Amino acid sequence: MQFLAPLFLAALAALAVPILLHVRRQQPRERVPFSAVQFLDAAPPLQKRQMRLQDILLLLLRCLAVALLAFAFARPFFGSNSILAETPAAFRLILVDTSASMRGDRFIRAQKDAERLVNEASPQDLIAVGAFDEAFSIALSFQRWQEIPASERKNSALAAIRSLRPSWRATNFGSSWTAAADFLDQARDSTKTPGIIHLLSDFQRGASTGELIGFEWPNHIQVVPEALETGAWTNAGIHPVTSHPGNRAREARIMNSAGSEDGAFALAWDNGKSQPFEVAPGQGHSVAIPDATRSHIAVLSGDPFEFDNRAWFAPSTAVAITIDYFGPAKPDDTTDSLFFLSRALNSSPEFKIDLRVNPSQGTVHPAFTIVDGPLDPPAASGLRKQLESGAQALLVLRDTGAPLAVITGGQPGISEAAVDGSALFGEISFADPVFQPFSDPKYSNFSHIYTWHYRKLDPAQIPGARTLAAFDSGDPALLRVPIGRGALFVLTSSWRPADSQLALSSKFVPLLHSLIAQSSGATQAETNVSIGDVVPLPSQADTRVITPSGSSVQASGGKFTATDTPGLYHTADQRFTFAVNPRISESELTPLSDPELKALGLPLEKIDPSAATETVRRAMAQEEIERRQKWWWWLILAAITALIVESALAAWFSQKRTQAAPA
Repeated sequence: MQFLAPLFLAALAALAVPILLHVRRQQPRERVPFSAVQFLDAAPPLQKRQMRLQDILLLLLRCLAVALLAFAFARPFFGSNSILAETPAAFRLILVDTSASMRGDRFIRAQKDAERLVNEASPQDLIAVGAFDEAFSIALSFQRWQEIPASERKNSALAAIRSLRPSWRATNFGSSWTAAADFLDQARDSTKTPGIIHLLSDFQRGASTGELIGFEWPNHIQVVPEALETGAWTNAGIHPVTSHPGNRAREARIMNSAGSEDGAFALAWDNGKSQPFEVAPGQGHSVAIPDATRSHIAVLSGDPFEFDNRAWFAPSTAVAITIDYFGPAKPDDTTDSLFFLSRALNSSPEFKIDLRVNPSQGTVHPAFTIVDGPLDPPAASGLRKQLESGAQALLVLRDTGAPLAVITGGQPGISEAAVDGSALFGEISFADPVFQPFSDPKYSNFSHIYTWHYRKLDPAQIPGARTLAAFDSGDPALLRVPIGRGALFVLTSSWRPADSQLALSSKFVPLLHSLIAQSSGATQAETNVSIGDVVPLPSQADTRVITPSGSSVQASGGKFTATDTPGLYHTADQRFTFAVNPRISESELTPLSDPELKALGLPLEKIDPSAATETVRRAMAQEEIERRQKWWWWLILAAITALIVESALAAWFSQKRTQAAPA
């Protein structure tokens, strides 16, 4: 018999306690008082030196309980050499980079290196095979390795490695490596058996490493970077340069890796003639798209890495949006609102605007409504219903008779503000989506816009009203009022030259477009996205999407998620086309240096599994044997049984003595 915690056997010394309690010196049986000795000094009676054990059965039960508990805490077991042979020398996780930058010869070399690691592993090692790009995945787990017959284990690991395929996704060292460390630590089950992660990767500098900052690696784990051997190399990639709204691409960007040896490349559009150009290592070069209204493919040449040498561009089409205007129909009057509004709402590459002036009832609901005059009750009621269903509108307080109460349902009092000279914009909420385009300090100056007349109201009298901009007096200049699922914007002045200089400022057009952009009808579908992005489809388009391979994929909930391959995608009805390209970060193939890898906090200190074989493996084997036998459980059960019997006997003996005692 052996013990995992033999120090607990020292508790056997506690056996002396019940023995001492059960030992007594023999006392005189009777005392007889008589008068002849009453004048003598009291002295202790002479006792026999013989000692006697009392209640031996109780003593044996109590000693047995103490001994059983001591043996249970010492965790006894009977040894077995077969368990020692099954104990692993190390847990080895072979982790292969399957991101887009590994496509081609790099991935083939990584697979061969992974196969070499399997063949060189010790027969006592446990092996798992995993892969990573943006996330970590398992091809062969440690548990599955143990379930496979020993003669077939290495072949199974080699088959798992050969089943891996490179994806088009970006590289995320942080999320994938930390997930791999947690997986390995759970497999080790808090033992001291060494855990080794073999990383087979290009260790590109463009990978994300954020999750590695501050990550606490488990003890007894080592990371072994298995870098791919590369000599002189050059890589450049071409990617769309997108801008919101709708991720419209206007130009292409060629990025040359910082570690490239050369900077001479050539670019061809739509299989046309290649045009040479120079891009220095670590620099970029922008090229305009020939025609943004149709699809394109650009092909870059001049480096051996093909994965990022093609880029697809979806056609840039303007979103049609209808805007209704209710107010004085004076488009040629330079002193009235419509003159400036009609010129500010010209169509742009992003929006094709249809401005309808005082449309009749029953027409198609607009994406945005501007009210700059009185509304009859039916029109005001109809506008409120539109707002409740999710529409957006702008109410301009041209005068105190604006239909604010009818639309909002509140009882705000509107009065003409007393302005001493002119009012200026004071506090503005640049965090709000309306003013977010102006949040840059270069565009946030509204102090040059003078307002001579505005209408004063109390926002507290309008349910849910929120002030987005205020004058220097503190009075609201622009408010948002939620109505159902929509919103009403209230401008307390107008842009007529008689009221303010807003229409003559550079802020007028972008402010109007920002207000219109809050409408769901102005939301533009993204046409140029990256691998793995979710693409919302236009509501009027088919929900079946044709992929670059020609297969048809059904979108779910109006969103397409199967953006796993670069190329052009389009809905089955041809109404919507979008391009998917690899992420630009994948083109930066300059590898991280050893100091940079160490700075990420990786545990690169060498662990020698063979040195720990005789100590750690034997300790693990003993723990496994003891865990299987579980003698401690039976010993504790026996101790509890002994204590129960002892308690019952003690109670019985006590009752017997009480009954035998003289009255």
